[in-house]
Amino acid sequence: MKLGFIGFGEVSYEMSKGFKEFGVSDICAYDPLYENNIVQERAQKSNVALFSTPEKVAERELDVLIIAVPAQHAYSAWEKISNHLKQGTVYVDVSTAGASAKYAIYKVLMNENYSLVDAALMGPLPVHQHKVPIFASGNGTDKLIEIMRPYQMNIEKISDRIGDATNIKFIRSIYTKGLSMLLLEVMQLSNKLGLENIIIESLAKTMAEKPLKEIMNRMITGSAIHSGRREVEMENVVSFIEENGEKPIMAKATKDKLGQLTAIGLKEKFNNKAPDNWKLVVNEISNGRGEINSEIFK
Repeated sequence: MKLGFIGFGEVSYEMSKGFKEFGVSDICAYDPLYENNIVQERAQKSNVALFSTPEKVAERELDVLIIAVPAQHAYSAWEKISNHLKQGTVYVDVSTAGASAKYAIYKVLMNENYSLVDAALMGPLPVHQHKVPIFASGNGTDKLIEIMRPYQMNIEKISDRIGDATNIKFIRSIYTKGLSMLLLEVMQLSNKLGLENIIIESLAKTMAEKPLKEIMNRMITGSAIHSGRREVEMENVVSFIEENGEKPIMAKATKDKLGQLTAIGLKEKFNNKAPDNWKLVVNEISNGRGEINSEIFK
């Protein structure tokens, strides 16, 4: 296999090390810091040939070319190689650029004539290297999976639509990053009041009671009819946090979200009874905003 990278940071370096162990010897890359000593050392360790321009990488007859640059540079990186794209190469964008940017790359710069994969990396590169779990979407996904099968890449196809993989990563980030900050806010106050151990044990029991799907459904459907009471409770929680010298950023956001449910009148819509499924709540919120889209609930 002939493999190329545009951008030779952690992603490309760790992947290259993994591919090297699987016998891939023809790997090339471009990085704007290609003359930097650290970049040069990494290239030597991973058996990667560095080139002075991205065009020189793109001009080669590659099986796969991976664009691994910071999100804000993704579109410009594609612009630089857009006149050197080849029909036989599978192009993979692993940047964290948004779905709209990746779709624009596909429609404007590639003209739908080439194989593009929107790839979302879902784990730590230093741990997994090229076997990092990947959600992939786009018209080149099937071909990429076939090429990478001998190298045991962990690729899960989402769809043929550019942007779906990135959207999954972003939506998950609302939960994973939001949860980490929520827990931080909880533990700051718990630690200040010397209650951290009992708080941790209490939360652990709550989250271990049922599978996540059941807990999620219960929390969302319950909030639909109890949002008014819970909003008042969170107002008191916000005051409590402030009284103890901390900033209630996540608590305020929770109060505001509960206020949104109360304003829509979900308690009345569901006749003061929790609905069976969280999708019914989401549908009512969409209706309340005038943003009806029944297709997403099928």
